[in-house]
Amino acid sequence: MAVGPGGPGEGRVIIGLFKRGTWKVLPLAGCVVNHPSLMRAVKQLQEVFNSEGVGVFDHDSATARGIFEEESARYVELTLERPSGAFVMSCGMAFKGRKVGNFKRF
Repeated sequence: MAVGPGGPGEGRVIIGLFKRGTWKVLPLAGCVVNHPSLMRAVKQLQEVFNSEGVGVFDHDSATARGIFEEESARYVELTLERPSGAFVMSCGMAFKGRKVGNFKRF
C-alpha cells in the first residue's frame, strides 16, 4: 500500500492505494475487500505515523524525483496470517544522508 500526504479532514498521513492514473493516495477506509483485521492494522499504523511525526513521501512533488527533504515513508506491506491473526509489516522508507540503522522503532 502507498503512503502519502492526507488532504483536508484526512489526517497528515494516508495509507491506501493510488487513484487510477495518478500518484494521489486514496485511503482504504471502508474498503469491503480487505480483511477487517487488516483494516484495523492500517488505521493503527496511520495513527502511529501521525502521532510520531513520521515523514510522508509525496509521490506528486519534487520529492518523487529524488529530492528528499526528510526521511519519509513511501509504502507499507501488511501480511495477515489468518489462523493466528498475526501481522508481518514491511515499510519502505526514503532516507537522506542517514544510515538505516538510525530508524526509530515504534
